[in-house]
Amino acid sequence: MAAFRCSSTHNRQQAEPVNWIVVVLNLDYIQRKILPDLTKRYFNGPEGLEYKLAVIDSGRTPRLIYSSDLAFPSGNQGAFDSRMNILAPAGERRGPLLADN
Repeated sequence: MAAFRCSSTHNRQQAEPVNWIVVVLNLDYIQRKILPDLTKRYFNGPEGLEYKLAVIDSGRTPRLIYSSDLAFPSGNQGAFDSRMNILAPAGERRGPLLADN
C-alpha cells in the first residue's frame, strides 16, 4: 500500500511517496460489529461457537476489548488453548486473541 502527499503545486502524476499512513479505528464499531462477525465466520460450528474468544489489550493497564462469552476469560490467564498477538508489532505483547474450547 502506498500513500502519496499531494499539494496544490503538484499534480497527481508528480505526487511524492511517503513512508507513513494514519488510520483511525472506531473501537465501538470493532467491538460491536467486526469482532462478532469474524468470530461467527471463523469459529462457528454446527452447535454454535466451537471456541470462546477474547481480545485483550495487555498493555500497562490490561483491558478486555471483546469476548464471545460473558464468563470468558476467567481469572486464570494462563489456561488458554491458544494465544495470538494480533494488534502489535512482532515481539510486543499487546492485543492477544485468546481462545479456549
